[in-house]
Amino acid sequence: MPGQARYTDGCLTYVALTIEPELAPELLNRVRPPADPETLPNLDWLTHMTAGPLEALTQFVEGWIPETYQDLGTFAAAPWEVPEPFAVFYRLARHRPALLGVQNRLRPPHTWREEHDGLIAFGDENQGGFTWLFDPSRPDPDVWIDQDGYGLRREHQPMSGFLLQFALYEAMMNAPYNALRADLAAEHVDTLTAALTPVPWEPWRWPNDSTRFYVAPGVIAETTDQWHGNTSVWVGAVHRSVLRPLGRLGIPWTNFDG
Repeated sequence: MPGQARYTDGCLTYVALTIEPELAPELLNRVRPPADPETLPNLDWLTHMTAGPLEALTQFVEGWIPETYQDLGTFAAAPWEVPEPFAVFYRLARHRPALLGVQNRLRPPHTWREEHDGLIAFGDENQGGFTWLFDPSRPDPDVWIDQDGYGLRREHQPMSGFLLQFALYEAMMNAPYNALRADLAAEHVDTLTAALTPVPWEPWRWPNDSTRFYVAPGVIAETTDQWHGNTSVWVGAVHRSVLRPLGRLGIPWTNFDG
């Protein structure tokens, strides 16, 4: 049956079709036979999060985000000294443009701007809903989020940890395979998170102050509490096969690519 459609000058240019009822997994497996990946990003980076967050960032990025032939070159100098966490991040991003963000974006240093009594704006939500800022007075700066309707709030992690959380979120959002549910009940959330490894830091502040990450080899999941008492869940995976165990948990996914 038709899903979404677009027209240009009265001509149909795009249509998304859905099959109802959904095809059984057994039938889908005949069309797209199950296959195992040759390798998966591992979780070794987790062991460095407390003592060496920049090492954790480097290991995560090198495992999850492949280099491309595109070369962003060296970033133009900013009016301020670039803190070490940024320098490490931008070196990793030189041949990985997606690391700077596809859902949300980090600005190159020459476009940083001073706002809010000396705080430097360095990143933005994709629709302009918030700005990220940092305090340039520290080598591992505090990070603040300036979100419409909430004012300035400090992130729980300094820059070295924030950049890892940013990389996790962007890698998850842009993964080729997903599992989604915007209003998952608590018992299903408990079932899901028990099957994964929690990222052991306090919540990230986007989409709200409850955002937590969970991982498995080749899998990143994010949970965010909703006002109605349920939880929004997004899972990103590098390969279809690593989602299959989550399909056996009895969770009523809205979208499931496994």
